[in-house]
Amino acid sequence: MKKILLILLSFTILSFGSATIFSGKTQVLVFDSNPQGASVLIDGLKKGVTPLTLSLEKNKYKIIKFVKDNYIDRVVLLDTNFNFITLLGSYSSTTDLVNGAAWTYAPGSYYVELKKK
Repeated sequence: MKKILLILLSFTILSFGSATIFSGKTQVLVFDSNPQGASVLIDGLKKGVTPLTLSLEKNKYKIIKFVKDNYIDRVVLLDTNFNFITLLGSYSSTTDLVNGAAWTYAPGSYYVELKKK
C-alpha cells in the first residue's frame, strides 16, 4: 500500500509540480542603504524607505533606484535566474514561463552605500 501511495505521489508531483506550486509567483526581497532612510523606487514607483522588505512578483520588475536628499542616486538592476523546479512538469513549465514563476530574483537582498553630493 505504501508503495502505491509513493508512486501516486511521485506521479502527481512530476505531472503537476511546478515552480508556481513549490516557490510561488512572488519573492521576498530586502533593500537597505547606508545611510538608511533612502526612498526605494522600483521601476519608477516608490515602494518605501530603507530598510525595506517587500514581496514582489517574479520576473516583473527590472530597476531599483535608491534616492535620498543630498546624496547621489543609485540605480541597481534586478537580476533573475532560471528556477529549475520549473522542469519538474511539462504542463507546468509553460505556465511558469507565462506567470513568471520560472524565474527568481538573485540576489535576494540589495544593499547600497550612498555618497554625498
